[in-house]
Amino acid sequence: MQSIRFLKQISFKRKLLMYSLLLSVIPVTLLGLISSYLAGSSVQEEVDRNHRIILKQIEYQMDGILKSLEASSLQIASDRTVEKSVHLGISLDQLEALETTLDMKEIIRQYRSYNGTLFNISLVYNRFNQVYSNHYGMQALTDFPYYELIHFSKPQYTGAMVVPPYTYPQQKEFLLLRPVPVDSPEQEGWLMLHVAPDIIYEVFQSASLGSGRKLLVIDEQGRIVLGSSTKEIGTRLAPTDDLYRFWLNPSSFEGTYTYNQEAYHLSSEKSSFNNWTYVAMTPQSELTAKSDNIRRLTWITVGVLIGLWMLISIIGSRRLYFPIQRLAGKFSDAERGADDLKALDVYLSKVLTTNERLRVQWQEQLPHLKESVLFKLLRGEMTEQEFAAHSAPYHLTLQGSRFYVCALEVDQPVPFRQKYRSKDRSLIMYALSKLIQEICEELRSCVTLTPNPGQVVYILGTEQEDEETWSKVNEMNRLIREKVREYFQYTITVAISDPHPSLATISVGYEQALQLLRYRFLTGGDTIISRELVEGSTAIRQFNCFFANWQRMILSSIAEGEIDRAQEQFSQMMDDVPQFMANMESVLGLIAYLLGEIDQCLHDKGYDLHDWMDDPLYMNIYSASTLEEIRQWFCDELFPAIQRQMEQSRQSRQSILIHRVIDYIHEKFETDLSLQQVADEFQCSPSLISRSFKEEKGVNFVDYLIHYRMTKAKEWLAHSDLSIKEITDRLCYATTQNFSRVFKQSTGIPPGKYREQYRKGHSSDRLHF
Repeated sequence: MQSIRFLKQISFKRKLLMYSLLLSVIPVTLLGLISSYLAGSSVQEEVDRNHRIILKQIEYQMDGILKSLEASSLQIASDRTVEKSVHLGISLDQLEALETTLDMKEIIRQYRSYNGTLFNISLVYNRFNQVYSNHYGMQALTDFPYYELIHFSKPQYTGAMVVPPYTYPQQKEFLLLRPVPVDSPEQEGWLMLHVAPDIIYEVFQSASLGSGRKLLVIDEQGRIVLGSSTKEIGTRLAPTDDLYRFWLNPSSFEGTYTYNQEAYHLSSEKSSFNNWTYVAMTPQSELTAKSDNIRRLTWITVGVLIGLWMLISIIGSRRLYFPIQRLAGKFSDAERGADDLKALDVYLSKVLTTNERLRVQWQEQLPHLKESVLFKLLRGEMTEQEFAAHSAPYHLTLQGSRFYVCALEVDQPVPFRQKYRSKDRSLIMYALSKLIQEICEELRSCVTLTPNPGQVVYILGTEQEDEETWSKVNEMNRLIREKVREYFQYTITVAISDPHPSLATISVGYEQALQLLRYRFLTGGDTIISRELVEGSTAIRQFNCFFANWQRMILSSIAEGEIDRAQEQFSQMMDDVPQFMANMESVLGLIAYLLGEIDQCLHDKGYDLHDWMDDPLYMNIYSASTLEEIRQWFCDELFPAIQRQMEQSRQSRQSILIHRVIDYIHEKFETDLSLQQVADEFQCSPSLISRSFKEEKGVNFVDYLIHYRMTKAKEWLAHSDLSIKEITDRLCYATTQNFSRVFKQSTGIPPGKYREQYRKGHSSDRLHF
């Protein structure tokens, strides 16, 4: 509390000096601490980086040796002569076994000669309790020096098993063990490679980590494979040992490892080939000696910097306070008071308060906030009470007992968007909204909003619903059209809804106005469309029926994938269009609307029409000058692109479907399988399955099912003791006669004759052999 009271009592000039000193001393001190820490860390990181490079080199050389040994063991164990020898055993009485043994010895001699005799080879015959070794000769399995290793080992089908030296008593060599045969679940024998440790030690000793540093290699079971001392090799890491925790998760290990009463820093590299971990141990004393020298130099530098910055702070604080004195001198004595800085603070607070009030008022007047309220009203998302509550802060009012909703739209929206950039369009639409408000200002109320570029919606509020009011609304819209044509050099179409008695029904008027806008394709541009105009026009009623029928047929054909039919229907529609539309602008609007419906239809099916076309869709329509150009673009580019993309997608889905059906047949062929059952399983029609199967496989569904069942029947007749009756039942045939008839049609002979011929031929082959 006393320190706080002291800070309040001293002047700002003294505070500035005190803070300047603190800001100059504290950062430099922190910089010294950080630099000191980083110095020690950088030394440690440099050692780690060097160790990892060396460990990576050792790992690369060790992996090369082990890969070579594993490849050699795989070649030997996979050799047909070796597999046959393990299967037949070593015998001097049987001619075949003797010949195989001699061939096996020659094969082993060749492999050792090819590899430069880097290893000795032992072949263990589990079934005969025999061992042949080019080093130990022929002996019983129980007399083999590594009988215990063979007895307790289990086959590994993913690779060979490496046993480091000293794992077993009197074991001074590296052993590599692989089952024979390699890919058989029956363990008939073992192949063992005996590698002299000098080859491995030579690579291990070539690494130079420096004096006092140690290197270890630990396998995936936590056993030391190589080390600086032979006493360590072959031993397992104790779970309570810190080195064991480091081996399990090097990233989570913190601190140092104590070995023989000396602390070591550990670095490691893990082999992706066999998951061996290569560990480098650096005495912590070497790291601290280097980092202490760096820290000492760092703190000397920090001390010099502190003294320099204190001098700069004293001089700088005096110069910094001088502008404050000049500003405070411009205030009157009453405003200035005793503290110059406090006077400046009061003045700036007033300025900030005023700016904040102006900012809030400006935000409340933002036009887009008004439009957001009007959008909700037009979509029917707001009641009259909600509209009154939300519009009050923006001074937005709609007065009157009847409301007309008018939708104004540029007759050529695409050229309009292409001609004006986004910013220019916004300015034009803003000017158009202001023009509408000025013309309609004599009404009770008029509010405008722009849902889309080139479109303005305005709500007109009136007190009465009579012919005079309706004429006034029409006259205002006529004047709007004339002014737009005069000032903006483009034409517009205006749709006027029926008057609605409340704000709650304005959304109905909005929908009606949008519906009326669609008839500008028939009436042409630069006009006013109302319900009376549409209902009184026989041509419009005929066009509604005409266009709705063609649109429904074209979209239905596209949805069904019948693009050729849709193309023909479009051509027929284009032949009849001139009967209803006399000007080209109306035709372009109609075709643009149809194209939008086609785009939406394809989008609902998961396609994107814009990705299939090189040019923007609507540009090709509005750039056309004749109906024939439009017809040619639809028939030569649009419809072929749709058909091409849909055919590619259909073929891909068809191929996947047939692959799934074939897998289902292979799984369920022993059941009473039918085309209808498969169609129900994959939720599609039988005709689709049948047609797709024929296109993908070249045969129909039934023929493929019969062929697969007959293939299984031949397999069972040749390699099992199943009777024909049992095979008939398993393949779901009603009688053996029916099965025999189908089998004979498929193979040319009855099933009994097929079994007899196969077994007779197989017996003759064995006797001949």
